[in-house]
Amino acid sequence: EIKRRMLSAADGRDAAQEGAVSPGLRGAGLAVIAMIVPVASIAMYLMLGSPDVADQPLSARQGEIQTAQQGEHEMAGAVAKLTAQLEKDPSNAEGWMLLGRSLRTMERYSEAAEALRKGIELIGRDADALAEYAELLVVAADGAVSDAAADIFNEISTVAPGDPRIHYYLGIYRYQHGDSRGAVQSWVDLIAVSPEGAPWLTSVRERIRSTAAAADIDLAGIKPRSDLP
Repeated sequence: EIKRRMLSAADGRDAAQEGAVSPGLRGAGLAVIAMIVPVASIAMYLMLGSPDVADQPLSARQGEIQTAQQGEHEMAGAVAKLTAQLEKDPSNAEGWMLLGRSLRTMERYSEAAEALRKGIELIGRDADALAEYAELLVVAADGAVSDAAADIFNEISTVAPGDPRIHYYLGIYRYQHGDSRGAVQSWVDLIAVSPEGAPWLTSVRERIRSTAAAADIDLAGIKPRSDLP
């Protein structure tokens, strides 16, 4: 689907000609995807990452490897084509956002962040797009939360207090700057806004325990903020 949309944007075709999707339906679709992706990731891990699964010899997976390589080649070609189109029409906000997300799947994080930045300059300070951009800055910096990324998360914390990324990365930022209590508070808030059974809860709780133990923090005295959704 990403490749189809990229090729469509690069060719300059009107999306309406391929079947326009109403904003409400598009939003519902994105919500479904947001729920499906983490579940699918866990399911894939349970199937592919389990030590109980029998070995899969390389010779038996040549077809899968070739298919994956072909997909990567097609994606690279589509990215190059879209990049060329955006050089001619840099005012295409949707194109920049699509390019950034595609580059992220290719693990070209710095380029992806720059593409998202250009898209955000055109679409405005959308909270979700800003969180996505700030997260890419963190990934591009090998997990370090820069001042720029922290500023963005703080900016959107008032309009999207239920976004788990805000609390997680601000916790990392505070921990990196020696504020263990502030970090623990952020992660306690993260648990408060997380859905029941979220895959990150176990690791976050362990991080809270280890950080509190190292800094001699009484966890009984740290409660979630009252203004959280």
